[in-house]
Amino acid sequence: MKNVFSIILKIIKKAFLGMLLIFFLLLILWQIDTKLLRKKPPSAQEVFKFFDFPKDEETCELQGGTWGKIGPHPVKECNLPASDSGKFCTDSNQCQGYCLAQLTQEQLKSGMKGKIIKTNGTCSPTLKVIGCRGFIRNGFASIICLD
Repeated sequence: MKNVFSIILKIIKKAFLGMLLIFFLLLILWQIDTKLLRKKPPSAQEVFKFFDFPKDEETCELQGGTWGKIGPHPVKECNLPASDSGKFCTDSNQCQGYCLAQLTQEQLKSGMKGKIIKTNGTCSPTLKVIGCRGFIRNGFASIICLD
């Protein structure tokens, strides 16, 4: 009886160690999946670019820009055209302005809920972009709202 009990104890011990090993392997795989394989949406700070815009209407128009109210801002400001407007892109680093995705309403809705969409885009027509748009970084679009 003592021999049977020690055999059962060894089996339980090996089963426990096996389950512990499987748990740690799954934990490692989960970390690899979440840290290395899954794309995270870019933050507004990663996407937003800083430009030096003309401060008066005359200088703005001399540079080919449009002077007026942009978005909800109460003051008039300058928006300059992007030199590479409409160019194919997979990242905003490839554009003077931003790489924007052309999304369907369904994609826009799911993107507003945090879904990241694998897609390409085109460079923005102007340097200032407002509204909720699909900004592309590393071939993935995420919705960021700028005003």
